Amino acid sequence: MKKQFFRLMLCVCFMLLAAVPAFAQVIVNGDFESTDEIVWSMGWLCKDAELDGVSIQDNSSVFPSHRGNRAVVFYARVPIGGCIEKDAWLKQSVTIPQDATSLIYYYRIKQPSFTSGVAKSTFQVKLGEQVIDTFEQSTVTGMTYDSGWQEKTLDISSMNGTFDLLFQLSSTETKLNHEIYFIVDDIQIDTGPSAPVPGDIYNEDGVNLTDAIISLQITAGINPSGAINLNNDVDGNGTIGLENPIYILQDVAGLRTP
Repeated sequence: MKKQFFRLMLCVCFMLLAAVPAFAQVIVNGDFESTDEIVWSMGWLCKDAELDGVSIQDNSSVFPSHRGNRAVVFYARVPIGGCIEKDAWLKQSVTIPQDATSLIYYYRIKQPSFTSGVAKSTFQVKLGEQVIDTFEQSTVTGMTYDSGWQEKTLDISSMNGTFDLLFQLSSTETKLNHEIYFIVDDIQIDTGPSAPVPGDIYNEDGVNLTDAIISLQITAGINPSGAINLNNDVDGNGTIGLENPIYILQDVAGLRTP
């Protein structure tokens, strides 16, 4: 009976080779490339400015993306007769796993040459109520400025749980015709190695049929999307072979004992 069940499970897995769910990510749409799943919420105070205080923009010479075709732009400007953009924010609720090591994002600061006056803008990154990154940038009258793309890596190893991840740009000491752009792209949370769980190739929710399907895809020469945890290879050699789906199916069927 057990042998028949095992054969049935193998047939089911081969039939479902293409039916692998999307890989979960800690931050959804962190590269802003998705147009049908915008999970970020955003807001700003200066509603009648020339450009939204924060918005997702297509790649261009003015608002370049780090990679891909889109990035998020924080826009601080004081137009003639307009309101003062003092606060623009971008937010997403994230659940940080216990093995999280760092928050990584890329930013670029640009100032057009027609800026006049001197003003200071403060950019902050928060997890919940905790500020994990902050820096200031002042404009210079008549000067063109472009920082180029910069990488920020922030240690979050001491934090786990669910938080609001917040990016916020505020302008102070604002002068007329002050204008500056903060561009952010490719936001992600990195995780470190954890104790190996043999067969947990997908590395989520324990050993299950998803791990069997993914390991069968790999042995069939199909490269599934998403990150595969080779540390959980059942024999520890870092290579996914037929021993993996066999082990996983035995485990799921209750044929293996701890």
